[in-house]
Amino acid sequence: MKNQSTVQPLVANDSNPSQMLINAKTAAALLSVSERTLWTLTNRGEIRCVRIGRAVRYDPEDLRAWIAAKKSRGDCG
Repeated sequence: MKNQSTVQPLVANDSNPSQMLINAKTAAALLSVSERTLWTLTNRGEIRCVRIGRAVRYDPEDLRAWIAAKKSRGDCG
């Protein structure tokens, strides 16, 4: 049986500052896209990231902003 990872809801957690930024794997899972798609969106400048040395992290607020922008454009066909 595969070990399924638990994805936390996309909510701010001010009581735990270590969760202010999330890694690419978690960000992709929250958006229901592949990590490759997330990297593409990041490289195009559609989703902002935070670079700390070689590490790339995402602010959940930036993910929310991207979702909101997509909703307002009506890209669902």
